[in-house]
Amino acid sequence: ADYASQELVGVPYKLLAGLYKAEPLSGTQCAHLVWYAYKQFGIDLDSDGGLFVTPYDIQNSPYLEIVQSYGY
Repeated sequence: ADYASQELVGVPYKLLAGLYKAEPLSGTQCAHLVWYAYKQFGIDLDSDGGLFVTPYDIQNSPYLEIVQSYGY
């Protein structure tokens, strides 16, 4: 949380951010923002390893426990 609040606040929104998970970070979208913060510590939340990380990928990550889910 400290990393995200110090490094990711103010990063502009980009719908296609994270396509191919390319660096450097020039924009982000909801799932990409969460994935990017965890990835900085060696945790890849992208459960299917696809080209684009989605909320569904994060929901199905073996690193997280589902407590409650809406809309899937």
